Amino acid sequence: MTKPDETDADAANSAETNGATDMDDNADPNETSFVGTDVLTVAKDAVKAKRGHGGISEVIRDAINREAFGEQLNRRGQLEARREELVEKRAERREELREVTNRLEGEIDALGDEIDTLDTKLNSLTTREERYEAKLESLEYWLRVKGMRFDPGNGRLKEVAASAGREPEGVIQDLKLRNPDVPDVAFGDGDPGDTYNPPDSNQTALKSTESTGGDGEITPLRDREEIYREREPATETEPGTEPELIGDGSGDTQDNRPNNPDE
Repeated sequence: MTKPDETDADAANSAETNGATDMDDNADPNETSFVGTDVLTVAKDAVKAKRGHGGISEVIRDAINREAFGEQLNRRGQLEARREELVEKRAERREELREVTNRLEGEIDALGDEIDTLDTKLNSLTTREERYEAKLESLEYWLRVKGMRFDPGNGRLKEVAASAGREPEGVIQDLKLRNPDVPDVAFGDGDPGDTYNPPDSNQTALKSTESTGGDGEITPLRDREEIYREREPATETEPGTEPELIGDGSGDTQDNRPNNPDE
């Protein structure tokens, strides 16, 4: 039954629309329908030429989908475009990261090689210094126990200097610093006829892990450094304060004044 003033065509259109609405509410979203319509032949041929086989059907589907879901399709397209952009940027950043990582790893490797080279040189220097130290101790044995003099022309001293890459005078200076209780005459200074008593010529029972200078025992370096320690300058003795001489009952007297190592 039609409403008043409603034509048959309007009623048919109304029924079709209502039916379509009902069908849309209950329709399977995956169900398909065939759509056929008359179009200009030249338009159909143009689309077919441009799109190839199946192109006309694709155009019809796209047009209907845009009409039905235009806003959703537009939003989806924007999201997909943004996603592609982000994927591309991520790939670029990964490539940049690889380049930076490779560069830094190369620099780290180069620094490691340089450190290894310096370690080798330091170890070599340490070995040379230890060998020089041992040879100095050997010279000290001859100097302190045997009483050998070491002037720049001494054969043993020249051999040690050559092996250490030093001048004989430099070795003598090191010996002087290490042996402050040995007089300068032992190093060729002063009158060649002067004599000196080796500080350790009678110390055959001395034991020390710091003495590795040869076949005998010598005063440890630590004790020699104590001898070399700076002291207060000597002061003149005031009248009436001279040290008393102590007798031992045998008629001999003993001077109890402190020994001066420089005398």
